[in-house]
Amino acid sequence: MTLEKADRNISVLVIFAVISTALVWAGDIFSWAWIGNGFLIDIIVLVVAILLTGGVVYLFKRKSAFKTSQEESNDSSNAFCCLNCGNFLEVTDDSCPACGTPLPVCIVCFTPFKKGDIIVQLPCCSNYAHKEHLLNFYEIKGYCPKCLEPFSLKELIEMTFG
Repeated sequence: MTLEKADRNISVLVIFAVISTALVWAGDIFSWAWIGNGFLIDIIVLVVAILLTGGVVYLFKRKSAFKTSQEESNDSSNAFCCLNCGNFLEVTDDSCPACGTPLPVCIVCFTPFKKGDIIVQLPCCSNYAHKEHLLNFYEIKGYCPKCLEPFSLKELIEMTFG
């Protein structure tokens, strides 16, 4: 089983924290022999253990925040705005749950989008098209196939359907 880098780091920190805790328990023996003051080494090891625990908590929070932002990013790439009412549609919906408008289709070829299609949203009318189809159309005509307005290719919002 392969561990991600964060999982390996957390494992190392946990092992180090366990060793530090064991040193706290054995601290009196070592400190009397080396320093002569058992309380000082106990405090030092306790501070190290607290810092390690804080590090583990920080890494877990950072990892879960990263996963959450990834899930939100995935959710937003699977969501489309209904052109009729503005409600969000999921890729799995056949039609808008609010107004019943069907899922958008390519405005160039008029076919429904399939999972994995690279599509773009036009800035002028917010309609969707297969990227390749729209680029071919734009190369010849130079305007939007739906609303006939000119637009810049830089303004296109590219996404993967599904």
